[in-house]
Amino acid sequence: MAFVLSSKRRTFIKKFDDGVLLEFRYFEGNERERLQKEISKIRGTKKFTEKFTDLLRQICQVLLVRWEGVVDESGKPLETSEEAKKAFFNDAEAMKYWERAIMGYLYPSEELDSNAVLPEEAEGDPDFLSGK
Repeated sequence: MAFVLSSKRRTFIKKFDDGVLLEFRYFEGNERERLQKEISKIRGTKKFTEKFTDLLRQICQVLLVRWEGVVDESGKPLETSEEAKKAFFNDAEAMKYWERAIMGYLYPSEELDSNAVLPEEAEGDPDFLSGK
């Protein structure tokens, strides 16, 4: 198989048994290195787990491209807007989806990544942890 150089963003998809699907873009440029620096700053600190979870939440909000199977209270499919993403990533019940997906990407293992789909391509241009 040949390596295809493309201007489109590479993404990965995580499907869940209940029909929820999350698609994230891969890190670009030095984003992974910047993440590792942030993790090293909080490693060994009080409330590491809480700080690490907050960092993962921030990363997911930036890397998430789209979702399927996420609906509002009336059952209507929810668009993947910045407002909806913020609500999703701050919902305690939704954590079972995004935490498993991002941990499978950051720390791949057969168990965590067993439902992953091969990378696809997506357009997009969020700035990683920019604070915008």
